[in-house]
Amino acid sequence: MRKLALVVSLSIPLFIAACTKTTTIGHAYFVSPANSSIYDYSIRQNNSSTGSSSTTENTLTLLSTLALPTTGTDFSLASDLAGKYLLVANNTTGALSTYTIDEAGALSTSAVATLNSPSGANPIGLTIDAAGRYVYVANSGTSNNSITQYTLDSTGALSLNSTLSLSNTIPNAIVSNPNKQVVYVLTGNTLISTYTISSTDGTLSLASTAESPVSTVGAYDLAISPNGQYAYVVTTTGIHQYSIASDGGLTEVSTPVALATGTAPYTIAVDPSNQSVYVTNTDSANISVYAIGTNGALTYQSAIAGSASDISSQAVNNRTEPQAAS
Repeated sequence: MRKLALVVSLSIPLFIAACTKTTTIGHAYFVSPANSSIYDYSIRQNNSSTGSSSTTENTLTLLSTLALPTTGTDFSLASDLAGKYLLVANNTTGALSTYTIDEAGALSTSAVATLNSPSGANPIGLTIDAAGRYVYVANSGTSNNSITQYTLDSTGALSLNSTLSLSNTIPNAIVSNPNKQVVYVLTGNTLISTYTISSTDGTLSLASTAESPVSTVGAYDLAISPNGQYAYVVTTTGIHQYSIASDGGLTEVSTPVALATGTAPYTIAVDPSNQSVYVTNTDSANISVYAIGTNGALTYQSAIAGSASDISSQAVNNRTEPQAAS
């Protein structure tokens, strides 16, 4: 008797279940002067796969709210890349405060260090260098346009190193490059000045590729991609993209991306995975999310309802949530 081998082909109706994996890749912090509060969001990466296809999308999830002890007309935030500290500058009082960040990304309930009488008054923005050693604060005010440099110690305390005068140039924002010893300062709503960081003491020197004109007035904030290759500037009408050369110099590379939703855009940040750009809109109280594609190009993705109507600053870091033991 002959044996028959039966081979079943699964070409008949086949249902392949979709698999989704969610991972926390960092945290985003937003501050509202209207509420004197900081909002902590986890940045969650959702990887979905069905058969041979897969998609990745990042989402923001509100975790907690921290009430600040003082009020102010404006606040600025900065976090180190590792996510150990969040620095808060009060534009009204001039105070610089340091909050610690725990393993889950939550902020300490009170500041671990506060500098109540810093060298510069009216801080409009601040940033921490890639190594987490130096803090640079842009100050704006009558006869006080400057950048003050501080050393950040292991306890979160700041000590003054130097002050760089900007003369009559008014700064709007400041950010460091995560992959280069470079700091960028947005001034007068229209120019980006590039400064190199001394490897010896962290002092700043104006680079030869100093001024990159922003083609639209009303530029409020700028952000650098985690790979250090692109800069994004948010203006009243759109987002400008720049490529970053090996020396830190900037070149505008594309037509500005029109703002898809929201009114009164004010701050911008790039998530740690280099996949999304977040723009806060103060009047419409929401956050616009843009996907980063080939060569750093942006495409509008979605809008997220904000927790407050007046966001003056945001900061992101690589702090991930601790993994459960297997």
